Amino acid sequence: MFTGLVEAKGQVIAAEGDSPRRLTIQSDLFSAAEAIGDSIALDGCCLTAVDINGQAIVFEAATETLERTTIGRLEAGDSVNLERSLRFGDRLGGHLVSGHVDGVGRLASIEKRESAYFLGIDVPEDIARLTAPRGSITLAGISLTVTDVQEQRVFVGIIPHTWDMTTISSWEEGTPINCEADLLARYLEKLLAGREVDALRGSL
Repeated sequence: MFTGLVEAKGQVIAAEGDSPRRLTIQSDLFSAAEAIGDSIALDGCCLTAVDINGQAIVFEAATETLERTTIGRLEAGDSVNLERSLRFGDRLGGHLVSGHVDGVGRLASIEKRESAYFLGIDVPEDIARLTAPRGSITLAGISLTVTDVQEQRVFVGIIPHTWDMTTISSWEEGTPINCEADLLARYLEKLLAGREVDALRGSL
């Protein structure tokens, strides 16, 4: 489980193989505290550390992850957003993020207003359905507040700190982005769907 508060950026120093694809990520964030088996979010995708060499950690991504996320597009030299998994007692500063990417969206628009940036992201329909103004969405591992939703386009505002601390500053129109819908909205939809089925059965 994560919060969507990016701790640091990392750099891909190696990307090898097809499935599983092995990614070696280097970052000042990594220290002696990390261990093989730890869960770390790369651009919002929860992956397991399979090897560690100082400040470089190796992750493996299998077919499902490669098909549903942007992880398979990463190459040496690319930057990724990093967040280590929550521990009991940690502050929940963003919102609950599972690290299970729901789909890939694309940056449709970007506008700078004074020191802030406003982005429009085209997301898959099932993510748009679960997204509401002033609700939460996770984009490339970043917990963001939704300012507006227009059909399948989700709008968010980016403050200078987030712009500087994450990979957003490198995005351009068309950039693919890992998207995770709000976890609570997803479970609420499932619960309500179950009640509708029970009500239908009761009327038969």
